[in-house]
Amino acid sequence: MERSAESRMMQEEEKARLKKAIDLLKSPGKDIVLLHLINGKTFLEISEQLKMNQNTVRSLYRRTMDRLSDMMEKLENGQEV
Repeated sequence: MERSAESRMMQEEEKARLKKAIDLLKSPGKDIVLLHLINGKTFLEISEQLKMNQNTVRSLYRRTMDRLSDMMEKLENGQEV
């Protein structure tokens, strides 16, 4: 039971860090990540919605995900983002 409670607490902390990191992202990268991961949109659908080239959308997604990963690591280590 104790391990389960500890695991839930760690998951909640991870969720809080992820929310904070996402809140700090800038558009249009933030919009692309949310549309793809949360709304399940394809890169083609996102490119049409945002009126952007599909390759640009893919590139911004990858760079934003890299940035998000860096931010999560810093937050986990207690560093400034």
